[in-house]
Amino acid sequence: MTWNHSIIKRDLKKPVYYAVHEVFYNDVGEITSWTSEPIDLTADSPKEILEILKQITADIKLAVLNEKELIRIVKSR
Repeated sequence: MTWNHSIIKRDLKKPVYYAVHEVFYNDVGEITSWTSEPIDLTADSPKEILEILKQITADIKLAVLNEKELIRIVKSR
């Protein structure tokens, strides 16, 4: 299993908003789950926060995921 940070369009309830979540993938690259809450940006030091932000910035350059579509995909498996 692997994971990354992704922007998810949270559109099940109003108002619609975007948030960064951890998204988990199986061995063939299919999304299996994601965190129910957006990530919490806390760390033990400012340096660690900067490292987390670098990783998030690299990860979120991928497509924005849609919450409704994610649920449909995962339930169809």
